[in-house]
Amino acid sequence: AICLRLLTGSPRTRKQLADALSKRDIPEDVAEEVLSRFEDVGLIDDAAFAEAWVESRHHGRGLARRALARELRTKGVHTALIDEAVGQLDAEQEERTARQLVERKL
Repeated sequence: AICLRLLTGSPRTRKQLADALSKRDIPEDVAEEVLSRFEDVGLIDDAAFAEAWVESRHHGRGLARRALARELRTKGVHTALIDEAVGQLDAEQEERTARQLVERKL
């Protein structure tokens, strides 16, 4: 119920859900079983979360790869998944987004 409530508001990483369960004093073995089941049925997908995060934050806020990677690390996303998600952005795309952001500010 804790995880479902959190996932109703917005997508979450496995670590974010694990931290929430830990704060509620849910035994680690029970939390692991629940989180694994949620992954099996597709309710938790850190790779999809990272891709959506990069897409949203890059276009919406104009964040560069480094800033996006830092944010994803704080959310507990595995380094390989971060590299894959931010790897979708190329230097030209970053520059275009930065220019658009400057134009909007002006």
